[in-house]
Amino acid sequence: MQHHVSLALILLVTFVCLIAMEVTYPTFSFLLLTIAFMVLYVMFLTVVLVVKRYRAKKKGINLEAPLEGVEVAELAPFVSVVIPAHNEASVIEASVLALLEQTYPNFEILVMDDRSTDGTAEVLAELKAKLEAQATETTISFSFHTRPSAARPGKSAVLNDALALTRGEYLLIFDADARVASTYIANLVPYLEPDNVVAVQSRKMILHHENSLLLKCQQWEYTFDAHLQRCRDLAGSAVELRGNGQMVKRSAVVAVGGWNEASITDDLDLSTRFHLAGFLIRFSASVQVWEEGVLAFWSLIKQRCRWAEGSLRRYLDFGGDILNNRSVMLRTRADMFAYWVNFLFPLIVAAEYIVVGVSTLLGKATLQHQLISVGILPLFVASFIPTIYVSLRRFGGFSRLESFKGSFLTGLFMVGVWIPVVFFVFAKVLLKPNAAFHWEKTEHGVANQATDERDELPLTQEPNTAELTTMTS
Repeated sequence: MQHHVSLALILLVTFVCLIAMEVTYPTFSFLLLTIAFMVLYVMFLTVVLVVKRYRAKKKGINLEAPLEGVEVAELAPFVSVVIPAHNEASVIEASVLALLEQTYPNFEILVMDDRSTDGTAEVLAELKAKLEAQATETTISFSFHTRPSAARPGKSAVLNDALALTRGEYLLIFDADARVASTYIANLVPYLEPDNVVAVQSRKMILHHENSLLLKCQQWEYTFDAHLQRCRDLAGSAVELRGNGQMVKRSAVVAVGGWNEASITDDLDLSTRFHLAGFLIRFSASVQVWEEGVLAFWSLIKQRCRWAEGSLRRYLDFGGDILNNRSVMLRTRADMFAYWVNFLFPLIVAAEYIVVGVSTLLGKATLQHQLISVGILPLFVASFIPTIYVSLRRFGGFSRLESFKGSFLTGLFMVGVWIPVVFFVFAKVLLKPNAAFHWEKTEHGVANQATDERDELPLTQEPNTAELTTMTS
């Protein structure tokens, strides 16, 4: 069934049921119930983390202690680092040079120049010639491939092309602006040692987030997401790939048919297909990849529209399979359902306002219901502040004042961005189902012209024993 038809049926059934409940039980707020469900879900994930920490402490395990005793020589499968690059002449050389400093002994770097028009290919050719002139027997293999102008656009198509051009057992995907510590690959590889683990996502961080409020909001949001990802990882639930800094097993990618070239969010689509196949995805909180944030608010909105549309379309594609596929663990299905509720929340808000508005015009609205409707969005923001505060304070290392300010602003940021974005995406899928998506490219190199990010990685890059041993059996 086409996406717009599926979405129209889902929205119609949901909206009719909500209106019927509001009319039948005027003193009952389904919206409050929805918020309670979302808050309890987040609290459950946080409780999982607290319990895991408590049990680890009783066993004398320090969750924050760096991993010791890993012999790299014994855990050194060949890793192919793939960097899709479209018009990245300003940052690509620095990214490649930084990756060449990795301590891991067994990897190659392939830059996929995706139809660039800004001289990216020329920069790569000069870099390759320079490296070849300095080559020794231990030099890491570096190559690049320029896709023709007629090639199919999109990151998924680029990554599928890269499958045929690489030989690594593991594929490590970076954005062109990625910055990592020299121990990054060595510390990420052990997560994929268990047979049932097919991918691992490292923690994403925003470079120079202190430079503006918008960048800070993105860093706070990333910290909250990382907190939830870590909780999902400890619960053995539906960890998702986030594009930049993801390592996957080649065999698993091939097993699910490669990257979906019809998807505009390759990472979310691949995550869902991995879960449907019964595979496990891990999350590393202590191995970090730094990337540039979006500098302009309108560009951020366009980016989030793409993320939301891609996520919505993958639920429309795989929703039935998620609910009915017995190879998917129950906790994973429940986790995915909770995220689907995020998409329905704006619709439930709209239904609430419509019912209360009509009831008020007819003189049938109760004061209680009117007060609930007026205060529902502030309540929604307030209900998430404690959990966001915990994530910023304990997981992000921010001060109490910064954590409180960040939790409040992040709540406003999430509501102010998410609700309009979801309505826009719903409208687009319903009214323009075949419209091509205009890719809003993030401008790289703008925020970092005066600094060398490789000298400014303040957080530790070491994994820990508890992270590697949890949920791998």
